[in-house]
Amino acid sequence: ADGRPRPQADIHDGVALRTARRRKRATYPELVASRRCKLLVAPIETGGRWDEQAYQFLVQLAKAKARTAPSNLRTSLTNARLRRWTGMLAFAAQDAFAASLLEECPAETVATDGLEPAIGELLVDFPVD
Repeated sequence: ADGRPRPQADIHDGVALRTARRRKRATYPELVASRRCKLLVAPIETGGRWDEQAYQFLVQLAKAKARTAPSNLRTSLTNARLRRWTGMLAFAAQDAFAASLLEECPAETVATDGLEPAIGELLVDFPVD
């Protein structure tokens, strides 16, 4: 976060991701110990490397959202939502990074809240399995 190099980052992938996860777990021990919820840290490294646990959460969420769709559309809908959500999060991460370099506030994303697009809009230009 402060731009300093991390030890062993040139040798081992994901050093910043593990550091971020460890710091969040130390900051919020009440969530780590909770039986009602689970702390999920979703770090993304500069350059786009995702934390595996955060990515798998998005995969599971996309599959869960697709369960209500007709069976022949579930795989395509899962993939479309996953592509949409990872794209949105990647944009937000890169926008925040660019803003930090320029010492500005990140741009306000227009579609940060509201209704999800219709299934037809999600599946446009996406092959149906």
